[in-house]
Amino acid sequence: MGMNPIDATRDIRRSYLNYLTTTFRFKDPVLQAQFEETLEEPGRFVNEPILEATPAFATGSSIEEMIREGVLSKRFLELDTPSLPHSRTLYVHQEAAVRKLVEKGRNVVVATGTGSGKTEAFLIPILNHLFREDERGQLGPGVRALLLYPMNALANDQLARLRKLLVNYPKITFGRYTGETEEPHFAALEKYRELYGTDPLDNELISREAMWASPPHILLTNYAMLEYLLLRPRDSVFFDGVSSESWRFIVIDEAHTYAGARGIEIAMLLRRLKDRVVQGETGRIQCIATSATLGRGKDDYPAVAKFARDLFGEEFSWDEGDPDKQDVVEASKLPLAEARPSWGTFDPGVYLELQNAVKNIPESALPNELARIAGTNGVPGAVLIEAEKAGKIGGWQAFLYEMLKGDARLFELQHKLEDGPGFVRDLAESLIPHDDDAIEKLVALVDLANQAKAEGESQALLPARYHLFVRAIEGAYLSLAGDKRLYLERHESITKEGKKYPVFEAATCRRCGSTYLVGKIESGSEGHVLNQAHAFDEAPGYFLLVETDIHSAVANEDDEVGFPDLSESSECLDEYSLCGTCGAIGSVDSLLPLCDCDDGNVYRVLKAKTSGSKKKGVYLCRACGRCNPHGIVWRFLVGAEAAASVLATALYQNLKPGEEKEKIEIDHRPPDEDDPWSPVGQARSLETAASFDESKGSRKLLAFSDSRQDAAFFAPYLNRTHDRILRRTLILETLERHRENALRNKWRLQDLVDPLAKSIEEAELFPKYSYQELRNEAWKWTLQEFLAVDRHISLEGLGLMGFTLAKPKGPVAPRALTGPPWNLTGDEAWTLIVALLDTLRTGGAVLFPDEVSPGDEAFLPRNKELYVRENTANPKNGILSWNSSRLNGRVDYFFKVAERICIGRSHDELRNDLSSIWTRYLRLESHESLWRDYFHAVMMPGLGTVYQLRYNFWELRSKIIDDGLTWYICDKCQNLTLHNVRGVCRAYRCQGTLRPCDPEEELKDNHYYRLYKETEPVPMKVEEHTAQLTGEAAAKLQTEFIKGAVNVLSCSTTFELGVDVGDLEAVFMRNVPPSAANYIQRAGRAGRRTDSTAFALTFAQRRSHDLTHYREPWRMVSGKIVAPQFKLENEKIVKRHVYATALSAFFKENWDYFKDVARFFFREDPSGPEALGGYLRMRPEALLRSLTRIVPEELHNELDVPGWGWVRSLLSEGEGVLQLAYREVVSDVEELEKLMEERFRQGKPVDHLGRLVNTIKSRDIIGFLSSRNVIPKYGFPVDVVELQILHEGEDAKRLQLERDLRIALSEYAPSSQVVAGGKLWTSRYIKRLPNKEWDRYRYAICGNCQSYVREREDLARGFGTCPVCKEAYGKNQGVFIVPAFGFMASKDKPGKPGDARPERTYSTRVFYPGENENAEESVILELHGVSLVATPISRGTLGIINDAGRVRFKVCSTCGYAVMGSEPAQSKHKNPWGGDCKGKLKTYSLGHEFQTDVVKLEFRDWMDPRPGFWLSLLYGLLEGISGALDVERRDIDGCLYTPLGSPGTRALILFDDVPGGAGHVRRIAEEGALYSVLEETLRRLSLCTCGSDDNDASCYGCLRNYRNQFCHDELKRGLVVEFLSKMLS
Repeated sequence: MGMNPIDATRDIRRSYLNYLTTTFRFKDPVLQAQFEETLEEPGRFVNEPILEATPAFATGSSIEEMIREGVLSKRFLELDTPSLPHSRTLYVHQEAAVRKLVEKGRNVVVATGTGSGKTEAFLIPILNHLFREDERGQLGPGVRALLLYPMNALANDQLARLRKLLVNYPKITFGRYTGETEEPHFAALEKYRELYGTDPLDNELISREAMWASPPHILLTNYAMLEYLLLRPRDSVFFDGVSSESWRFIVIDEAHTYAGARGIEIAMLLRRLKDRVVQGETGRIQCIATSATLGRGKDDYPAVAKFARDLFGEEFSWDEGDPDKQDVVEASKLPLAEARPSWGTFDPGVYLELQNAVKNIPESALPNELARIAGTNGVPGAVLIEAEKAGKIGGWQAFLYEMLKGDARLFELQHKLEDGPGFVRDLAESLIPHDDDAIEKLVALVDLANQAKAEGESQALLPARYHLFVRAIEGAYLSLAGDKRLYLERHESITKEGKKYPVFEAATCRRCGSTYLVGKIESGSEGHVLNQAHAFDEAPGYFLLVETDIHSAVANEDDEVGFPDLSESSECLDEYSLCGTCGAIGSVDSLLPLCDCDDGNVYRVLKAKTSGSKKKGVYLCRACGRCNPHGIVWRFLVGAEAAASVLATALYQNLKPGEEKEKIEIDHRPPDEDDPWSPVGQARSLETAASFDESKGSRKLLAFSDSRQDAAFFAPYLNRTHDRILRRTLILETLERHRENALRNKWRLQDLVDPLAKSIEEAELFPKYSYQELRNEAWKWTLQEFLAVDRHISLEGLGLMGFTLAKPKGPVAPRALTGPPWNLTGDEAWTLIVALLDTLRTGGAVLFPDEVSPGDEAFLPRNKELYVRENTANPKNGILSWNSSRLNGRVDYFFKVAERICIGRSHDELRNDLSSIWTRYLRLESHESLWRDYFHAVMMPGLGTVYQLRYNFWELRSKIIDDGLTWYICDKCQNLTLHNVRGVCRAYRCQGTLRPCDPEEELKDNHYYRLYKETEPVPMKVEEHTAQLTGEAAAKLQTEFIKGAVNVLSCSTTFELGVDVGDLEAVFMRNVPPSAANYIQRAGRAGRRTDSTAFALTFAQRRSHDLTHYREPWRMVSGKIVAPQFKLENEKIVKRHVYATALSAFFKENWDYFKDVARFFFREDPSGPEALGGYLRMRPEALLRSLTRIVPEELHNELDVPGWGWVRSLLSEGEGVLQLAYREVVSDVEELEKLMEERFRQGKPVDHLGRLVNTIKSRDIIGFLSSRNVIPKYGFPVDVVELQILHEGEDAKRLQLERDLRIALSEYAPSSQVVAGGKLWTSRYIKRLPNKEWDRYRYAICGNCQSYVREREDLARGFGTCPVCKEAYGKNQGVFIVPAFGFMASKDKPGKPGDARPERTYSTRVFYPGENENAEESVILELHGVSLVATPISRGTLGIINDAGRVRFKVCSTCGYAVMGSEPAQSKHKNPWGGDCKGKLKTYSLGHEFQTDVVKLEFRDWMDPRPGFWLSLLYGLLEGISGALDVERRDIDGCLYTPLGSPGTRALILFDDVPGGAGHVRRIAEEGALYSVLEETLRRLSLCTCGSDDNDASCYGCLRNYRNQFCHDELKRGLVVEFLSKMLS
């Protein structure tokens, strides 16, 4: 058995909920109890697991039978390979596809589901065609079939299959032509041998040279490379000439990915391909589309056929009444519950007994043991006889099959699952009622049935997959009206007995658990009120809820030294009175009445000082005085990375290590046994030839994210958090292993290092490290615990390992402490001294060993040297003060001990006593001091002598070593310590009392305690796999994952498709995927192991889409999938294909211009652009005929194809995209060469600049032109810009950072940080071109009606009043730059991602100017007294502005250097190439305008002035479109528009979030779609539970998302529910 799904669910649930209760804690016991109770509610945050049956496919004729029929060639018999034996029966859908393709000559769409053998459905017809040609003697060189894949990984998978399939038929050649394919054959052969350890088959063409010499019959590539092949002159052999006349098949795999913009790109690419090989003639090439998920059944097949017709430009049909015209092939699956006799059923406990036997009994003895168990538990003898017969042939799995197939309970379960997936708990209660262990017993039954097979490859009795959904916490909300009430979903108010009461957002101190209210003070009708703050562009206030008469705590001076940037001023805090009944707030000193409530429900609150950052909030808690550089007061919001890390770790721990694969030998080309030079034992392995063996014992997991930045950041984050767990787990294991030695020899800190280094070595965590490096690592691990920077989650903070001083020789208790007035015992006096010195350890004043640097990032955020002296702290130089006129850790503790003893001394007298301990007891300056060796003295110029503790006098203490060790816990702050003097708590400013405790009992539910105690110390290497990597880097990473060298891939969508990544037992989705199609693909990556059920874990983040599907997981698990759609008439995309066609024709006749940037742009007489211009001025007839066939007829006039008008947008001086690229690259090289000359004259090194020039000039010309938006760039829409990284290191070479300008406007904006390849890159420049200015526009946005106006800066006269509502614009206007040339990263060394995501302190907003409308016929829907008018608009113009949260950017117009307006700008700065620039900085926003498909919705005759109504309706309808039309939510967006002259009305502008349009929103105007969108909107918003009874709120489960944060406080779902309920009544 593999992973136990119930154990995994239990562990995941426990880990997640324990993490939440450990991270967030209320000191108030009532609130803490409510918090814990709410978390534990079933299904509240962790759903019950869902069980889904995954039945096998029905089988039809065998290949042998189809040969006998004459359908297939007899040559199939010659393949003679296990990959496709002629005796194998095909699936029914495979047979149907083969017959349609071979017998009927049809084009087909094979949409048959994951694992359905779609490859055979097209490979068999292709091979049959090649066999027939061979039979006729016509099998010459040349492409017959093109297999086109969306990514290299899929092409590589298919290549492995072809190796197995064609090993015995060398006449049929095949080759993969991608970016990974080497040109010279010797290089390709060397690479192949390195990868696979053997030579390739004779019929596999592994090099470009080989394929040019003799084009393969089957060519595999991806769509981006096909673009290269069509452009490169050298590759014309595939499409032109004698060997190009035999094209017969085009296969597109994973066709469901080609929706929207990508669909347009591929459709245009195929038009160009067919123009080259058959001059655009239809019917000459058979086209095949395959997909695991396409359409929702027969009702969708006409749409699927239309999609394929649009994609290929060939005929695809679906005629329900004519089987010969049904070109969509669907899957036929076997029924789960076949009619068969039942012998009854077991007692459910027998399933557990059988399962235990399967897990633990050797296979040879297993049938007998299974028979014994069955026989003693009521299985009829006749059934056992048949089972034993089956077992002798098919093994124990066959025995199980015969026995369980008549189990009535299994039969009933199969029937239930045929109706659809079900919650495991519901199924268990139904099938095994009144049994506390019903779930475990049901899972055992499922596990057994999943392994029970009549024979090796037959369907199991119950093939199945488990699905588990976990959701994020959205915050904590507190009502103070009467009894306190805590809510864990968003509420702005509650209603009691018809009266509305406010609800406040709550936060707590991580240290003491004190409650804070988060909000903003606003003016109300009766005075000031405290409201929730959630507007995106303002920092909230934090108000400490003072429930006892305490004084505001002051900062610990030690913290100010350790973290000097966090030093708090001594200014007085604002103190308020707050009415819990109405929310009124006012100064405590006010003489006016607070409110009219008069019920005494008034609280005292203190406003805490914030950092000014919306994310870090409060550094210093005013209740306990503790300080933390990451924020001490936290809202109840868990970062997506933190929660995902907890879940991924729990899942990873439950995975079973992979098993070593069995080798299957191939009998081709055996070594010559008589040849003495033949290598010994060179048995070829099919597994080796096809892929890599997995490392035995390796766990593997795919972690999916929708966003590449999310995936990129999660990889180092998970590495770091797992390393921390592993570090502490191994320390504890090392102590356990050496406990006797440690106890006997009283281990000190340094004694742990060597044993720990050996433990690290044995665990193989750092296999490439030398022993010295391992020892250095062990030192770092040990010191991280010793310094206790993260004490609350450290081993010491959890009572797992502590530190205490070794006693010096001689008397250690000063008489001043053992005599009056202190009267401490000798042990108490010693403990007091140790506790005081311990504050220096935890304060960081420690001498580091030579092997470790204090500046190492392992010790962040306090990675620097710290010291101590008697008086006067010095934060600048890192000097603590032993004594202080203020409060520090020592003064605070000393005072509390004195107060507890009641010695009656003043604070001044106590400070004198503390000084005496330093000067008269420790006497560090005296050579006779007992303590001199315990400290290291350092002379600081101008500061005198300062000291550091030596680590080598500190002993390790742990209950692992010494069972009798006593830990103490504080009854207030729950702090653990080894040092107890009269019960005084060591924690700063805490007045609690210590009591003895057992940490294991006290912390049994602490997340970190359980992690460190229970986590298995297995390696976990996590890497990013996203589109930010180059193709070569991504391929290498995939190989490492398959081999087991990498355990977890944090990927975006790169592995969503049918990539074989070996045996995966589970997948983890860090967010709910955009659609059911995406979910099914991702979940389908798991489950390739035949002996265990698959497991898919999904985390629903704090956003509408995710939380909606958490409440309704069925819509993902077994959801319906709509056929993809796109609109071909996209001018921008089509233009790029026109340019590519022209360049291809030019390069065919001008080979010498083709290769790299240097050859095309830096050539003289003439340059490439000039030569191309001359070629096009001749207007070649062949090119015109091609363009006429390729360009959609609807765009012929738009692009002026007949008149060659399109050439202007390519080559004109003012706007030609090729001219812009020309200027850019020439400028870059000229600037570098100019700098080289300057530096050479100054005697400075210039080699690196020469290399950079060479790098630019040697760049592949096609890659350069595609990145500059001249020709298609697949995977991106249009207006692509680059974040250029001018670094020469390996990290930079692995990366390719490109984004559509709409996304780049925010993601690559100056000062933005981008995570890629495990590094943190900072954008610093807006790229400039010489002799070319950025487009600049003056703009204004009306603060009243949100209308947007702009005009070119040089033509603008300024904007005074809004033309719509006549309100003054005021300061809400400025100038924006269009950064069309891209961005450049800082030259500084890239950083490492930390625990917090790079801050995005601003987002971009879209506006509609309402001009140049190409309005089409409107659709009118009559509602309840209102006409809803939907007007489609093609090529609607939209503007997008990034004003950096209104602070804008300071930009150098000379070199493009830029910072955010809120950042300090350098008066002198460097240009991107490192030279000095004296340009002046001016203030700008960033902006961009684009055209896309738009639908304008107008609710005529409806006026609604309520705040937030129109925005709420807008975002509600967008959610409804996403659900009703199955459109990715991120692919559509909207904004409000106020029609000119109608300031009281609003139109809703819905648009495709792809420049040029993708056809999504236009579907709203189709018959019936508009009404279904309204219904889905109402359904979704009605399901949400946020807000009070009148739904006067919104949350991430209904209307909120990242992009609309600017209006979160205005969004109210109740407004939309009320409106649509009325309209649809």
